[in-house]
Amino acid sequence: EVFYVSGHQSIYAAALRMFRENKPIDIVLLAGELKPKAGDFADGPATYLAGLTGAVPTSANAEWYAHIVKAHYIRRNIIQTLTAKIGSAYDTDEDVNQLMDAIETSVLGIRSEYEIHGPVDGFRLVHEFLDEVQRAKDGDGVSGTRTGLASLDDIICGLHGGDMVIVAGRTSVGKSAFALHLALNVALG
Repeated sequence: EVFYVSGHQSIYAAALRMFRENKPIDIVLLAGELKPKAGDFADGPATYLAGLTGAVPTSANAEWYAHIVKAHYIRRNIIQTLTAKIGSAYDTDEDVNQLMDAIETSVLGIRSEYEIHGPVDGFRLVHEFLDEVQRAKDGDGVSGTRTGLASLDDIICGLHGGDMVIVAGRTSVGKSAFALHLALNVALG
């Protein structure tokens, strides 16, 4: 629903479905997924996809392109919301203060739902981190999810979202068994 062109919505949905099913995604396979919905593509999905990939200069800027798509989606939602409120403004029976409250609530609802976050204040992040360290120090030292191995929890303060944990070692020393043991302990709580 974020994409303006319905064909782009179909492409994204098909690619997401393939990703979730652990299927490889390329132009040929994606076009095959889109064949039942070829009504969105005048010359067929393969031709459309080839043209689409040629229109994007580089994938290095994908995050910026996604930002542009989201910004245009938000603009369309603002236009739809305010267009719906224009009719209410012509209704002379409605209280002006209630009308302004309704419009303000609608616009603020859009802001809270689709707020685009900018740069993060580094000082705020450091203070949040130090607060978390202090809470761990004041408590039992484990601020994250327990691994089931007390000595490991003492060292890493438990597992935290966003952490990338690397288990390294020589061949056949039990890295996979260790990781499975941690996963089992986390799953069992």
